[in-house]
Amino acid sequence: MAKSPALKGYAEFIAKVRESARAMKLEDAIKAAIEYCVERDILREFLQANEKEVTNMLSRKFNLDDAIEVWKEEAREDGLAEGMEKGIEKGRAEGRAEILQMLRSGVSTEEIERRLADLSV
Repeated sequence: MAKSPALKGYAEFIAKVRESARAMKLEDAIKAAIEYCVERDILREFLQANEKEVTNMLSRKFNLDDAIEVWKEEAREDGLAEGMEKGIEKGRAEGRAEILQMLRSGVSTEEIERRLADLSV
């Protein structure tokens, strides 16, 4: 554990859960241990980012099927965001190219503005 701060932090977190579970319900003990660790900068970023998942896993409400569904949903959301970002950038590049082509072809700026206004409706 001396070589791995993450492992040491995990051990401290689990020890705090066990200690707190003697005096309160497991789910409350988990929440108390999360607060304790976050306040003391023990696995702070991980616990803040994954508090719900940690609570679910340790309270035994989380199973492999649920984990797979969560991972799939996160992957879908990430993929959608990335696809939208790429699509927007591609659309901008194509739009710039189209406007340059219209200018080179002698289309008036008024006509270009009208076409752009039609697109935004």
